Amino acid sequence: MQASLTLLKSTAPFTPCQIPLAVKRWAKNTPVDFRYTAKMHRVITHAKAMSNCDQQLETFYSAVALLREKLLCILIQLPSSIGFKTGFRALQNFGNIYSQ
Repeated sequence: MQASLTLLKSTAPFTPCQIPLAVKRWAKNTPVDFRYTAKMHRVITHAKAMSNCDQQLETFYSAVALLREKLLCILIQLPSSIGFKTGFRALQNFGNIYSQ
């Protein structure tokens, strides 16, 4: 039995030059059952600390939306320097602001 890869975590930075060419190509050139996990860009999670990042989120979401049904989830990795409690509060605030 031959195993096949059906999931990939993308850590690509999702810069405007990747939209739409590379992301559309990723979606098109993978099997129907292939799924991606997109890692949120570090400008959002680290530099902006998940606040005041509307423009960066729009760019990121526009890029990952091109994956359509192949997008399984979005990974949010916070810097270890902020600690658990501060990071948890940042995620809660982020969810409250952007869940609308």
